[in-house]
Amino acid sequence: MRWIPEYKEEIKEKIKSVIVRKPNVSKYELARILGIDKDAALKLKKEVYQENLAKVDNQKIFEEVGKLEDQYEALAFECWEIITKEIRIVKDKKGKEIIITIPVREKLAVIKALINDRKTLFYIKLNAGVFQRKLGDLKPERELSEEEKKLLEQALKYAEP
Repeated sequence: MRWIPEYKEEIKEKIKSVIVRKPNVSKYELARILGIDKDAALKLKKEVYQENLAKVDNQKIFEEVGKLEDQYEALAFECWEIITKEIRIVKDKKGKEIIITIPVREKLAVIKALINDRKTLFYIKLNAGVFQRKLGDLKPERELSEEEKKLLEQALKYAEP
């Protein structure tokens, strides 16, 4: 028997509720409690476990991406300090302060590093699933009219060798 998605989700929510109360519930107990077939109960129980594992994995991934983002923000702050200032005060080995002018070459290198790090962070987020892209799913904004379809067909006929 095939279930509609809404009913399947409802059963899965009930399975989650049972698992919370009794983590090691068998497929027979689950089937008896929910009034469904034992094989269906086992299949849905496995799906619930897989969904929970995916949630935990995603949470860990997003946590790590968050740490990387914090590190990037700290680095970006330091880079902007170099970019916006004309001089830097550095201490030598004896503790004496030395004033150094920041060359344009160094500022450009820092800007390039900022751009590359931002791009790398974007791709890390993209690969982690923070963003989703659907390649190949082109949807026209509107349907072509009959006249436009005929013109298109005529143009294709003329284009054939």
